[in-house]
Amino acid sequence: MTETPLRKSLAWRSGFGFLLQVVLRLRGLLIIPVLTRALPLSELGVISLGNALTSGLAPLLVLGLHNGLSLRVVHLQGEEVRPAMLSVLSFAAAFSITMTALILWAVSTGVFGVGLSPLLPVLFPLGLFTIGTALREVAMVLPQVRQQLRFIAGISLFMDFGGVIMALLLVLSGFGAYGVFMGVGCLSLLGVMLAASYSLESAEGRWAWNEAFLKASLHTALPAVPLAFGLWTLQFSDYFFVSYHRSVADLAVYGLSYSLASPTLMVIAAINLTYLPTCVEILRQGRDSFARFMDKSSTLFAVFGIATIAFTTSAGPALATLIGGAPYVESGRLLPIIVASYVLFSLSQLQQFVPGAMIQDMQALARAYLWSAVVNFVLNYFLVPRFGMWGAAWSTLASYALAFVLLSRSVRSLLPEMAWTERAVALLGLAAVSIGCALLTRSLAGGLWSALAIGGGCVLVTVSLAFALGLLSRSDLARLRG
Repeated sequence: MTETPLRKSLAWRSGFGFLLQVVLRLRGLLIIPVLTRALPLSELGVISLGNALTSGLAPLLVLGLHNGLSLRVVHLQGEEVRPAMLSVLSFAAAFSITMTALILWAVSTGVFGVGLSPLLPVLFPLGLFTIGTALREVAMVLPQVRQQLRFIAGISLFMDFGGVIMALLLVLSGFGAYGVFMGVGCLSLLGVMLAASYSLESAEGRWAWNEAFLKASLHTALPAVPLAFGLWTLQFSDYFFVSYHRSVADLAVYGLSYSLASPTLMVIAAINLTYLPTCVEILRQGRDSFARFMDKSSTLFAVFGIATIAFTTSAGPALATLIGGAPYVESGRLLPIIVASYVLFSLSQLQQFVPGAMIQDMQALARAYLWSAVVNFVLNYFLVPRFGMWGAAWSTLASYALAFVLLSRSVRSLLPEMAWTERAVALLGLAAVSIGCALLTRSLAGGLWSALAIGGGCVLVTVSLAFALGLLSRSDLARLRG
C-alpha cells in the first residue's frame, strides 16, 4: 500500500484527536463527583434525562446535515466553499431553533406523559443546550474536513470546559439542574457562533446562497434522518423506560454508568475526526488497499475494545464508588455492559466509512440502526418493568450487537475484499477468556488500587492472547507508536 503524506499523518492526527477527546471527557468525570455530592439523586436523574433527550434530538434537529455537508464539502474547492457553508449553516440554524421550540412546547403540555414530566422545570435552559448541541456538529464540519485540529481543540475546550465552569458556579449558587443546563447551554451556543463565524471567514467565495448545494446536502443527509431516529431510540429509549417504570433516582444511578463508559466514545470521536478524508484518499489507491486498511483498523478496534470491557468488569464497582459514592456502586456493576455496547457502536461507526467513502450513501447504516431500534424498544418494553436498569442495559447490548451484524453484512456485500470478520471466532474466544478472567478475579478487589491492578492484569492477558492468536503483531504496535 502506497504511503502517502495523508496516510502517514493518520497516526498523529488520530492520536491528537484521541488526546483531545480524553481531555474533553475528563470534564465530565471531573464534574460528576461534585454533582453527586452537591445534588440529590432526583436532580441527577433530571440531568441524565435531559442529556438523553438532547443527545437524541440533536441529529434530528439538523436533519443529518452534518453528515451530508461533510460528505459533500470535502469535494469542493476554492470559491465554491463559502456559499455552500452559508446556505447549510443558515438553514440548519433556522430549522433547529424552530423545531426545538415546538418540541419543548409539546413537552410542556404533558402530551408525552410522566416519562418526561421531570424536565418541566428546566425546559428553557434545556432548549438552549439542545440547540447548541445540534448546531455544533454542523458548525464544526469545515474545520474537521480541513483537519484544522488546533482550532477544533481550542473551540471544543472553550465550549466544554467553559460550560462546566459556568454550570458548577450556578450549581454552587443553588440553581441545581437548571443551572447545569443554563451553563452548558450558553457556552454551547456561544461556541457555535464562534465556530460558524470562523468557518465562513476562512472559506473562499461570495457571500451568496447556494440552493443547489443545500438540496444536494439534504439529498445525501435525509436518508440518515431515519438513522438518527433509530440511534436516538437505540441509545436513549432505555432512559425513558427507566424514568417511567422506576424513578429519576434510579435514572441517576443508570446515567452514571453511561458517564463512566463515555471515555469509550473517545474512540468514536477520534475516528470521526480523522478517518473520512483518509478513507477517501486510500480508496484512490485501489479497493484492495482500502480493504486491507479497514481490516486492520477493525481488528485493532475490536481487540482494544475487548481489553476495555475486561478492565471495566474488574474495576467498575470501585471506580463508581470513588466517583459517585456508595449509592452509585450499582453503576459500576452495569458498566461493562454499557462499555460493550459502546465498543460495538464504535465498530459500527468504523464500518460506516466504507459506504461513506465509496458511494456516499448511508442507507444501509440507516436500515441497520432502524431494525436495532425496533428490537431495542421491544426489549425495553418487556424487560425494564421486570428487571429495571439491568433489563435496560442488556436490551442496549443486544440491540447494538444486532446493528453491528446487519451493518457488517451490508459492508461485506459492498467491499467483499474485506476479510476481518473471518477472525470472528478468534475474537469471540479472546472476549470469553478475557472477560472470564475479569469476573473470576473481581472478587479479589478490596479497594480502588487493587481493582485497578487486577483490571490492568486483565488488559495484559487480553493483549498477550491477541498476539498469540495472531490478532496483533509487532508491526501494529509500531504503527501505534508512530
